[in-house]
Amino acid sequence: MLIITQKTSKIKYSNTKKHQKTAGFLVSGIKTLKEKHASEGLLESTYNKSNNSINSTKISVPFEIQKIKKEFREAMKDKKNQVVLFCDKEEAKMKDAILETYEPISNKAYALFPFYLSRYSASGQKQISKKIREKFDYQVPVGIFLTLTFDPSRYTLLEAWKILPNLLKKTMNSIRIYKNREDQKRGRKRKIEYVWVIEIQKNGYPHVHVFFAGLAYLLPSAQLRRIWGAGNIKVNLLKNTNVGSYMSKYLSKGQGLEEALPFIWKYHIRLYSSSNMKKIKKTKEHNYVYLGSTTIAMLDVYATEWRLREVEFFGGGGISIETCVDVDVGLKCKLKEELPIPF
Repeated sequence: MLIITQKTSKIKYSNTKKHQKTAGFLVSGIKTLKEKHASEGLLESTYNKSNNSINSTKISVPFEIQKIKKEFREAMKDKKNQVVLFCDKEEAKMKDAILETYEPISNKAYALFPFYLSRYSASGQKQISKKIREKFDYQVPVGIFLTLTFDPSRYTLLEAWKILPNLLKKTMNSIRIYKNREDQKRGRKRKIEYVWVIEIQKNGYPHVHVFFAGLAYLLPSAQLRRIWGAGNIKVNLLKNTNVGSYMSKYLSKGQGLEEALPFIWKYHIRLYSSSNMKKIKKTKEHNYVYLGSTTIAMLDVYATEWRLREVEFFGGGGISIETCVDVDVGLKCKLKEELPIPF
């Protein structure tokens, strides 16, 4: 149900020929604004003949945003039910050598919930933040820290999220091109190294933090503002900075992230990315093989087929032991939330 807020603004028009063009322009402007916000349900305009004015009524809950949120909730319901099964390699046999599929020879399997490792869950966000911290766990003597923000007076919340992926890609490409041109004029040749992270402001708008490693100067602020073109920018010089620790803190804040997740899902937005940065790779020793993917409700089918009696879940999760127990099959589930993810 939409809640209507009775905030009404009136624009009066002159009947004289001199001002008819101005009136026409204003009417056109209102229509354009109405069309711009129609999909979000932000503005509803009606013409009042009695006093020759336009009445604009604002709707406080945009129906397009509500639609996205509803679709997101439905998608997450399905995702939360997904389970990926593994077993110890020493307790499995090859089922198909070409497809490299396995089946267990013991009565125990291990499982993960993909949802709780994804960016859509708090535990998944912590994993991403940890990944950034570990992947870029090194110090650089100097770097430029650039923040890109949206102007709410120019872009609605939905517009900002919708254009963010392409706008960010275009912005980073343009900065790279202009910086390379500047370096060529000075007889330099180097790769532009950077990592960016998205942070959510309290008003729900995204802004982007970009760290350019090894640069003491990027481009003039006015030029960077023109390249971004969507709002304000801020440039800071950082010295002796641990890249991973500095960048991961913006993601770990989690401020407003819950409200932003529907937009991140709808427009396939990543929470971070990098280019040409040195990455520290930490190999994890594990001895597990993939068995298959299923749903919580279908676990008993796998249990019957493979004669499983126990499934141990790694990482975060919201499943209870009672959910997994099947009287006929005798399947028991253990949730090990504190155990580190072994894959």
